[in-house]
Amino acid sequence: MNDKPTVAPGVFAPKPCPKCGCDHDEDRREKLYPMQIAAEIVPFPTVSACRQFFYEHKAQLSAPLYKKHHGTYIRMIPESDIFKCRQILFSTKPPMLRLVKSTE
Repeated sequence: MNDKPTVAPGVFAPKPCPKCGCDHDEDRREKLYPMQIAAEIVPFPTVSACRQFFYEHKAQLSAPLYKKHHGTYIRMIPESDIFKCRQILFSTKPPMLRLVKSTE
């Protein structure tokens, strides 16, 4: 019997070890999503809004990953970046509205 957990088919990226930073373990892989799917998961109204968000928050997110598909490069988003995007979007507080006393 194989005691190793099975990994679902798909595109994965090595996830570094939290202790030493190495990526030698095959069980530590992170799922990658294309930009179109990431825009639906987060959710963004359009893919261009998703691209703009990733451009504005590139310091907080990981380096961009690209996969070649039929001669074109597709930007792939790691699952951890999708979680970070959701955290950034949904944890921001709305701006405080100043109440102005009416003079009438």
